[in-house]
Amino acid sequence: MTPTTSLSDCRRLVDAVQEAGGRVPGVLTNLLAGAALLAAQGTTRDPAKAIVDAALSGQLTQKSLDALLLDYAAAVAANNHRGELRQRSERLFTEAFHRALRNDGCAEEILSSLRPTFD
Repeated sequence: MTPTTSLSDCRRLVDAVQEAGGRVPGVLTNLLAGAALLAAQGTTRDPAKAIVDAALSGQLTQKSLDALLLDYAAAVAANNHRGELRQRSERLFTEAFHRALRNDGCAEEILSSLRPTFD
């Protein structure tokens, strides 16, 4: 495999192996699961409703307002960073997938698991 393939190509390989009745080594599924976790978009809840609700109930103080704003700002910053990191790391996940196939015996393990189907 050439290093120019994408992570989606790696997922397609895993899907094809599984559909053919083969076994995918854990290291490969771990890499894809890690990439999927990084790709999942976190949620952020706009603090405006919570601020208004706190004001209505008389619970809004400078301290509680700062806490609501800080939580929201941290979630937004984390989501932005996650997106940037996902873009930068896709190549690294793909390279690690290829190394595992090539150097860690994963390709041979996949082929061995498929042999009974084709014998």
